[in-house]
Amino acid sequence: MLMENIFLMGAEISRPKNLSTKNYLLFYPTEGYHITEVQHSLFVKHLEALNLLENVSGMDIEFMSAGVKTNADELRKVAGFSYQDYKDTQLIFENCIFDEKLRWTICVYQDYWGIVYGENELIRRLSADYDFEQDAQRFESELIAEIMDEKSRREYETLIKLSYVRVKQ
Repeated sequence: MLMENIFLMGAEISRPKNLSTKNYLLFYPTEGYHITEVQHSLFVKHLEALNLLENVSGMDIEFMSAGVKTNADELRKVAGFSYQDYKDTQLIFENCIFDEKLRWTICVYQDYWGIVYGENELIRRLSADYDFEQDAQRFESELIAEIMDEKSRREYETLIKLSYVRVKQ
């Protein structure tokens, strides 16, 4: 299965094809190319509550936006979805972990931030249980200020503005 069958490729950010652009939240900062244990624990709690934790796969997306084909096109099964299983999966660059039915995904990008995409109820529950607004503010103040390219800065500003946390206010 090629990444292009699952993801829309963007200049800066790639996202799953069948999820609305507004059904996402930002995780910032992450622990390298993985979400933190606290973020993971919260996420798994809500996946289990909504019966959305079934077959989990992962893939590197380092070169997706550039359209470069690499061996990273391969899906890798995540043995379980404990934090240790997640960390042990060989995802060492920008990557996504996702439900094979694409009901949710977590993409982690360079600069150690991530996006959680998901169905409305999952995103609503996550946002009620975690301070994503604080993550969005930190992301804005720590990362966007560093971006020199005006077009890229506008893309990131739009990303933040359209996240679920900002939309619901």
